[in-house]
Amino acid sequence: MTSFYDSVMTSLFFACLAGIVLPLVIGWGSFAPINEAHAWNFVRLCLFNMIGQTCIVFAFAWAPATILQPLNYVQIVWAAVIGFLVFGDVLASTTWIVGAMIVVAGIMQLRASRKYGAQGQDPLVCYDGS
Repeated sequence: MTSFYDSVMTSLFFACLAGIVLPLVIGWGSFAPINEAHAWNFVRLCLFNMIGQTCIVFAFAWAPATILQPLNYVQIVWAAVIGFLVFGDVLASTTWIVGAMIVVAGIMQLRASRKYGAQGQDPLVCYDGS
């Protein structure tokens, strides 16, 4: 998400550019004018999205991805829970199983990065089974 050579603002610029260009290309034929009553909701949505993306890019610039990525995986589970509580969506059991596998993998990666990172080793290079 970030580069060793580019600034945080450069990464943020390209993330925002992709967020503008891709929806325009995909939805060009089905564009409908925005209702005035909904315009402020879109402004708030854009503002909070911009703040969130900025926080994510800064987080990845300041902390290793092995620490932050498990938090992104947990977002999938929270999205499912909020979807159930707010919209009444009931997910299939296979979705919950895969979600649990993703969360467990993230926790294992976090534990490995703490264990081997404290020893000065790269946790993704070699695992000796201990």
